[in-house]
Amino acid sequence: MLAAHIRREYKMQSSGDAWGDCMGALFDVAAEMWWRGVEIPAEWRYRPGMAGDPREPESAWYDACGAMQDDELAAFGAVLERYSRMLKHAGREY
Repeated sequence: MLAAHIRREYKMQSSGDAWGDCMGALFDVAAEMWWRGVEIPAEWRYRPGMAGDPREPESAWYDACGAMQDDELAAFGAVLERYSRMLKHAGREY
């Protein structure tokens, strides 16, 4: 999946809630990485629940995350994590 395609997909999935959109996408990326056994950066502070598969088939990002390669997931997650820090700095977290 190309970076331009991921950006386009993110814009299409946007609900206007920057913090919620960012956190939702980041959670889905981390869940997919965890499911595959890909190392998740500690600063993401991701911990899956105890119910087994943490991926959410109803999520807007389920299919896109499933189609990404491991390195694409990690890169997208890194961008989302940086974006979340920018939102926090701007006082847009909740």
